[in-house]
Amino acid sequence: MLKLVSKHVGKLHVATTVFREVTQVRPDDASRLGLTVVEPNLDMLAQAASAKGRLSFEDRIALIMSKELGFTCVSNGTQLRLECNRQGVLVLWGLELLVQLADAGAINVAKAVTIGTAICNANKWLGPDVLARFLARMAGS
Repeated sequence: MLKLVSKHVGKLHVATTVFREVTQVRPDDASRLGLTVVEPNLDMLAQAASAKGRLSFEDRIALIMSKELGFTCVSNGTQLRLECNRQGVLVLWGLELLVQLADAGAINVAKAVTIGTAICNANKWLGPDVLARFLARMAGS
């Protein structure tokens, strides 16, 4: 899916600090899958390390890099999404990428629904309300 998102929706960037948390993708596979792994500069790291609040260090890095480099932040994390909105950083739900892929014709609606349902079932943070909103949105596609 990452390669399709990179091709049909937009270039994907991920901070090295965030990428280290990803266990499903090996570093050697990142570019083949359309991911550009970006090293935060020292100022970004210092800013994230000194910040207070409810965000994790990795979430602060994602926020800072998105804001400073003009990226759209993709997250299902409520606190990160709230802070992105507060600071004027564009933010998308992870499932919105599936909607955009279907809208672009890169995958059909049935496939998007199957993948989105599997993601919601595998992620304890995405409950039935998120799945219901996603399915309603896909029904309109």
